[in-house]
Amino acid sequence: MNDLKNVIPVNDKNDDLKIHNITIRYAAKDHFTTLNYAKEDMFGLVVLMQHGLKEEQISEATSLIQNWTNLTLDHGGTYYLPYYRYQTKEQFRRSYPQWNKFAEEKLRRDPNNVFQNMFYDYYVK
Repeated sequence: MNDLKNVIPVNDKNDDLKIHNITIRYAAKDHFTTLNYAKEDMFGLVVLMQHGLKEEQISEATSLIQNWTNLTLDHGGTYYLPYYRYQTKEQFRRSYPQWNKFAEEKLRRDPNNVFQNMFYDYYVK
């Protein structure tokens, strides 16, 4: 938590990035999912964040989230896969070491790539 203070901006003078709240939630160990984030019983920080839609604002938010992700990974944590591709491919692969197994199973079950999306194309393919 002390390290996190160095990552989160103290205030938002430009009013383009807001961290509305951070809640702590329990996550039980996931034994079944290949791309699981709860590799053991754990607590997670759930962040409600808002940022602007201009390219510069998205870039600033992405940088903040990537720094936060690096901090999380450096402390042995992981992150829940978001809807937007904030994290780098390296962060994804470090956080989800079973991604190769997932990719192989996906190809086995869907050899014609009928089921795919931008997230899959960016991180897995």
